[in-house]
Amino acid sequence: SMQTSRHGSTTERPARCREVEVTLFGKSRSLGTFPTTVITDVLSIVQGLKKRKVPRLDEGRVARLEAALAETPLGSLAGLKQAVVEWKEEAKRDFDANRYYDQERAAGYTEAFSSAQRNLALPMVPALSHATRHKQHPLVLDAGCGSGLSWAPLVPKFTVIGLDLARDMLEARVPGAVDVVQADLSQPLPFRDGVFDACSSVAAIHYLADDTATRPAGA
Repeated sequence: SMQTSRHGSTTERPARCREVEVTLFGKSRSLGTFPTTVITDVLSIVQGLKKRKVPRLDEGRVARLEAALAETPLGSLAGLKQAVVEWKEEAKRDFDANRYYDQERAAGYTEAFSSAQRNLALPMVPALSHATRHKQHPLVLDAGCGSGLSWAPLVPKFTVIGLDLARDMLEARVPGAVDVVQADLSQPLPFRDGVFDACSSVAAIHYLADDTATRPAGA
């Protein structure tokens, strides 16, 4: 914005700036100092990158963001995107499901998601039945089974082995004749090749996925 001096000349009024910090992937992250006029867009972009769904911005807003980011250690929108990816990877490396899901969280998860997990498991039964149609006693691995909320539709038709990293989740499992193994899905599993006839997984495998490309803010 412009302001007029006593002598009639105009000067550029310095933009108000403030430091921006966000809590992202469990830690406070400093993004740098930004003009207040672009902070809303900065925060919107960061949340979009976190969810892998970057909001569309017009060319003018993108240009203002790029100019503001050029004055920070991030350097550019590309640098901001790369930082978010690295922070997410760092959080994934540091996350310990066994420590996070203590008895209280395991009990809360089991209570909150019992119906939802069962409903998600129901559509798998026809596919598993077809895949194991030539087996007399099909053996199914439930990968990332948690507390066994998806077992109810499976147990009547299959012999199920549950696998999860979180011990307290396994100990909170729903009643049923299912053996469980504590192991990390991101590592080689403690089973011989070909021992299972099929594998099921509800709300777990996506945690192993790598980040995919996100659309640029101005695209």
